[in-house]
Amino acid sequence: MHITSDVDGRSNSGTARVCREIVNEISSRGQFRQFLVHFEESDDKIYRLPGVQNVLIKSGNHSYTKSRSLRFIRYWLKFRILHPLTYFDAVHWHSSRLFPLFFLIPSRRTIVTLYDSGNQILPQSQTLANRLFYWNARVFQSRIYKIIAVSHSARADLNTISKFDDKRLVVVPCGTKFSTIIEESPQFELPERYIICVSRWQPHKNVESFIEAINLMRIYLEQRSIQVILVGKPVGNHDKP
Repeated sequence: MHITSDVDGRSNSGTARVCREIVNEISSRGQFRQFLVHFEESDDKIYRLPGVQNVLIKSGNHSYTKSRSLRFIRYWLKFRILHPLTYFDAVHWHSSRLFPLFFLIPSRRTIVTLYDSGNQILPQSQTLANRLFYWNARVFQSRIYKIIAVSHSARADLNTISKFDDKRLVVVPCGTKFSTIIEESPQFELPERYIICVSRWQPHKNVESFIEAINLMRIYLEQRSIQVILVGKPVGNHDKP
């Protein structure tokens, strides 16, 4: 089972891309059944893959059924009463957005991909919601089988900064199956020599810091005919780059 709410409406999200690729890869193997849990209607292709069952926890008309967390708890409490002997082999949360009582899903193993401790280290991303999500994961980490980090450095941060048990942390570097990407020809001619930065423009992505560093090397780059290319777009009107 995958919690795929991070996919819906987020076509350019790295978290969503990694989630899609995992679901696609498992679907291609044929011997697994996948249940994709989310909260809004979506036309994403992963919900129509072979061996995939769409689990939509719909919103109701009352205030207590509009909150995703309350909807989630209500749905799985009812599920456990109606299906007491049903257990999923694994549940994969693809981000730190664990809802309260996430362990209500009857699962033999719960896996959480946290990537790194960026939401706790970077001041721009330390929202109240993120703090609550990390607190929830830390307090109930005995219910989590493995927590995935994307590098050994990220794993160390999740252990020392986020206070997750070392024995629960594993490293799985993010990768892309390039055969699944549709190539698009750029609307410009690439120079012979260039430095490229690919990132959405958000304060914690440090694109402006990259540009400031490039500016310090301007004369060096000009002498060697090296150009700088930015691939990305502003998020939340953050157009400083």
